[in-house]
Amino acid sequence: MVNGHDIYELKERSPVIIPCTDTVLKLVVTNGFHSSRVVGVKCKPGIHFYEVESFIDNIQLLTGLVMTLLFFGIYIFTGAFLFLLFANVPLLIMLFVFYIKRHSFIQVHVLIPDKKGRIS
Repeated sequence: MVNGHDIYELKERSPVIIPCTDTVLKLVVTNGFHSSRVVGVKCKPGIHFYEVESFIDNIQLLTGLVMTLLFFGIYIFTGAFLFLLFANVPLLIMLFVFYIKRHSFIQVHVLIPDKKGRIS
């Protein structure tokens, strides 16, 4: 959402061009439940690049799932209650970030092109 009233659809891996008519744009990215913090963008001549990402990416999600299954499997075979606690830690951390810290879940980052024009 731009300036509280213009809505643009973001599709994965495709850029969105937003015309700058005011001196400052206020951007908020949302997926319906989560929303980013308000990002103020000063309108200067030229093209500006921003990246939208989530706090938990696919690799972190897969790592948490593997750790949960590994610790739960160790608990099943050994009966040590401590491994049952370790099995639930990744799930609890993800639920905390997903529901309690939901305004930090979606993040907007400025991408700065290098001298050769590539975005790093």
